Amino acid sequence: MAVRRLTQRLIDAQRYTGKTEFMRDEKTPGLILAINKHTMSWKVQADLWQRKRLVKTVRHTMGTTQELTLDEARARAQEVLAQIRRGIDPNAPGAPLDPGAVVNWTVGQLWDAYEAELVRRNRSFRTIRDFRANLNRHLSDWREKRLHEITNEMCIDRFNLLTDNVGPVAANHVIGALRTAWNRSAAGRSNHTDPVPLQPNPTAAIVKNTVTARTQVVLPDELPDWWRMTEALPNPLRRCMHRLGLLSGLRPGNLMALEREWLDLPAQAIHLPARVMKRRESFDLPLSGAMAGLLEEALQIGDILYSGSPWLFPTRATGGGVVATSVARERTMPGWTGHPLRRTHKTMALVAGVSDFKSALLLHHKVGTMSDVYTSPAAMHDDLVAQQERVSAHILEMAEVKALR
Repeated sequence: MAVRRLTQRLIDAQRYTGKTEFMRDEKTPGLILAINKHTMSWKVQADLWQRKRLVKTVRHTMGTTQELTLDEARARAQEVLAQIRRGIDPNAPGAPLDPGAVVNWTVGQLWDAYEAELVRRNRSFRTIRDFRANLNRHLSDWREKRLHEITNEMCIDRFNLLTDNVGPVAANHVIGALRTAWNRSAAGRSNHTDPVPLQPNPTAAIVKNTVTARTQVVLPDELPDWWRMTEALPNPLRRCMHRLGLLSGLRPGNLMALEREWLDLPAQAIHLPARVMKRRESFDLPLSGAMAGLLEEALQIGDILYSGSPWLFPTRATGGGVVATSVARERTMPGWTGHPLRRTHKTMALVAGVSDFKSALLLHHKVGTMSDVYTSPAAMHDDLVAQQERVSAHILEMAEVKALR
């Protein structure tokens, strides 16, 4: 097959010589002029690949030289060749998409793929649980939608709906989760071998809501009221949980998930395994005497109400079984339960004279300098217990609590 730099004059000069002849255009590889007995036609020929596999060589007729000029044929050929490079057969553009193509994933499959990546990256159970909750709570109606069906407008509308009805923080988290999953688990797997290319991330144009940092904290002069409000709670286990949250500064997720087998009262510690910690490192929480007293009280109540439960703060599930509690806040104490108690612990520790470095170790925060990194909290356990005693004593004094029951 001759390769020529086609010109309109050359095309007009061609005549049928008794057999069909083909001339390839040098300027547009893949464009072919077919010289037949009764007409001359424009064709495009290229290899069709799907999922990195050669499917076939495609030859597609675009029209005759009477219908398309040379310039028009070249422009049309570029469009057809681009379609073939995307894995679409121009002779059967409506053929079903390859089920394995990323663009044909459902949103549920996207979530599964990213969740598997989080597991491979050894992210915490809470991170994975919270990621899945975004889909289950706020995008459940998208679960069976294909990725190629998700548009920018749909994402903007859902973001605005969540902002107005659930809150700006929740809207940011949901769209952020979708954006991250799309970028890390879908975009990286999509390429020109897919039958249809994956569109750009439909959340890219969304500007997240501006949210001021949460600064709720129980102030020293509010601690007496706080303590009396926990006393009035109808559930004695939740009373113990909130008070332990205040005295320990534990993250709410860790506090609610405490298991009995992690308690080591003789060693004055709770041994939290790496799998439940935000930093994926095990943590021995130093126990003050007041904290140990709360643990003993919770154990006694649990033995009566939830005998045999492995959790320190169990509750009844909707179906009737026993599970770890998953509600950190009290409606009767808005802004005074959950994460604010962690901030209160940090504040009280500093006011009580505990150094910033040691208060960071009590909260399992990252420490700043390389010298700090080389410090062994295990070797400092006795000293950290003493610091925890100092914090507990100061909190109880501010709360006007003479002794725990």
